[in-house]
Amino acid sequence: MDNPELTKQDQTPGYSKRGIISFLISVVIIIIEFLRMTIQTPSLVTNATGWLDYSLIYCVLPIGCILGMGFGIAGLIEKNRKRLFSVLGLIFNLIAFLPLPLMWIFFSMVGLPFCLFNGSCGT
Repeated sequence: MDNPELTKQDQTPGYSKRGIISFLISVVIIIIEFLRMTIQTPSLVTNATGWLDYSLIYCVLPIGCILGMGFGIAGLIEKNRKRLFSVLGLIFNLIAFLPLPLMWIFFSMVGLPFCLFNGSCGT
C-alpha cells in the first residue's frame, strides 16, 4: 500500500547541479569585476600587481565566463531537473562577459598591457 503523496514528493525534480555551478561562477566573476573596477584605477597599477591584474582580466575571467556558460547549457540539457539556476547562470555569465571586451579596449587605448614590458606603468 504505497502512499501516492510520498511517491509524488520523491519524484519532484531538484535544481540542476550544473545550473547551480553556473550561477555561482557568474556571481563570483561579477564580484571580482566590481572589485576590480572600484578599488584600483589603471593609472595606479604597478609592475608588481600589474601581471596579476592583467592575467585576471585577459585570461581568468573570460575562461570563467566560458566555463559558466558551458555549465549553464549543460544544466539546460539535463532532463527531469528544474532549470532556474541554469537560465540565471547563463544570463549572469553573459552580463559578466560584456564589460571584459570594454576593459580590453580601454586598457589598450591607454597602453597599459604594453607598459608592463618596459616598466613605465603609472609614471
